[in-house]
Amino acid sequence: DRCAQGPRRPRGLRAQERRLRSFLAVAIGVASDRSGRSSTVGCGQCHSQRPCVGGRSACQACMQSRQMKFRIGELKTVKTHGGESARGKRKGPRPFCRKRAIHLVLRSHRAGGRWSLRAPRNFEIVNHLLTRYARRFGVNIYKKAVVFNHIQLALRASSRRGFQNFLRAASGRIAYEITGCSKGKSTGRFWQYLAFTRITEWGRDFKRLLGYITMNEREATGAILYQTRKRRAPAEGQRPP
Repeated sequence: DRCAQGPRRPRGLRAQERRLRSFLAVAIGVASDRSGRSSTVGCGQCHSQRPCVGGRSACQACMQSRQMKFRIGELKTVKTHGGESARGKRKGPRPFCRKRAIHLVLRSHRAGGRWSLRAPRNFEIVNHLLTRYARRFGVNIYKKAVVFNHIQLALRASSRRGFQNFLRAASGRIAYEITGCSKGKSTGRFWQYLAFTRITEWGRDFKRLLGYITMNEREATGAILYQTRKRRAPAEGQRPP
C-alpha cells in the first residue's frame, strides 16, 4: 500500500541520494581494494546489487560492455592505412583485426618493361613468393591479382606479428628479385607508396572486394577492356564503384 509507505520523496532529493550512493561506492571500493577485500556495494550504473570492480562504481558486466563499445567504435573509425592518402602525414600504427579480411595493395611506379610484374619471369616469382611467405607466417589469401604495376590481395592473418612479417618479407623479396639489386648496387625505391591496407567487413563489403580484384585480374589478362573508374579504387582508400 502506497499510503503505508509514507509520502513520496521529491525527485531532486532522490537524485541527490543516487549521487551520494555512487560516491560512497567509489570510496568504499577504493578502501576495499587497498585492504584486499572485494566490495559489496551495488553498481552505480545499472543499480543492481552486483559487487563493483575495486576502485570503480560499476560492476564487471557494465565495465565489459563499456570496453566492447570502445573497441567496436575504434574499429569503425580507423580501417585504412598507407597508400597515396598517407603522403606527408605522420606514420601511425596500422589497423589490424585477425577476425576480418584485409585488402592489401602494393603499388610500384617503376614496374614497367623488364621490371613489369606481369612479365613471365616476374609473374612466376611474385606468385611463388606470395604463396611461400603466406604459408610461413600464417596468412590465408582469399584472392589475388598481379597487375602490371601493382598487386592486390584479399587476405586474413592469424596475428599482427605474422601479418607484419609477411608484408615486410614479401614486399622486400619481390623488389629484390625483380630489380636484381645487391650490396653496393642500389637501384632506388621500387614501391611507390607505403603499403595500403583496409579492414573489410564480412558480407557485402567482402563480396565487392573479391569482385573488384577479379575485375583487375581479367583486365590484366585482356579478358575484358579496362574500365575507367568514376571514383578512386579501394587502393586509394575508398570502396570500388
